[in-house]
Amino acid sequence: MVIDNFPIGQTLIGIDVIEDQDFTFDRTYSEYYLEKVRLFFEDQIIILSPIYDTDEIEIEVNKNQTNGNGYKINTPFWAKSFLYQKLMTVWVCNNNQGYQDQIIFALGYLKPSLSFVSEGSAIKVFEYDQINGKGIPSYQKFFQPLLQITADGKKYSTKEVTEILIQEMKFTENLRNKIYQRIWNAKSYFLKVNVFSSDEKGLFQITERGKKLLEQNIKQETLQSIIIKESQENGKTLPQPKTFIFA
Repeated sequence: MVIDNFPIGQTLIGIDVIEDQDFTFDRTYSEYYLEKVRLFFEDQIIILSPIYDTDEIEIEVNKNQTNGNGYKINTPFWAKSFLYQKLMTVWVCNNNQGYQDQIIFALGYLKPSLSFVSEGSAIKVFEYDQINGKGIPSYQKFFQPLLQITADGKKYSTKEVTEILIQEMKFTENLRNKIYQRIWNAKSYFLKVNVFSSDEKGLFQITERGKKLLEQNIKQETLQSIIIKESQENGKTLPQPKTFIFA
């Protein structure tokens, strides 16, 4: 979808969501899985829905016919800080199979603000925090620990790896959500360059290619360079997420 189809320059006046009933809300991590998202602008609506067969996000841009007809937009609390900001630009991102699995909105400024990512049969919500967590490694620093934990070939969830690394790296409990985000970012890059594979909702495991990288016993900095370079060569690099939407 070309950027001209989006209401660039228009003000966001509301966000409506339908939560996915197949996913259990986790209060520890404050995760939101959505079945449908509608972003209301001055005269257009952007509708996001998961495509179950390919784990993609379907994007529709329609005329906003809600103004003046008594329709009430029930904007969730986590989205209210984005209201009444102009849409500056949009990134539509594809995974390594060419599927459209992420859409990122820049609201108010020419930098990422709000992101929707296809995961399983639902849409997961992210925000881009303007303040980096002090004392927390960047997501690239988790590449090597993530390889080491998954070396046994078992399937893991991001939550499981987060708990392991919190214990091993002695992070405090109040950093759990930010650590979870960094690990999610690292995992996403691994999936895009075939270091990880994912066959079930939220579960991933190391591939043969990932095992070979681990066997080479390469330095952290070298591993970072390999993963980021491949992502850029494949056109899969994304604006760097900072934090999840939290309750």
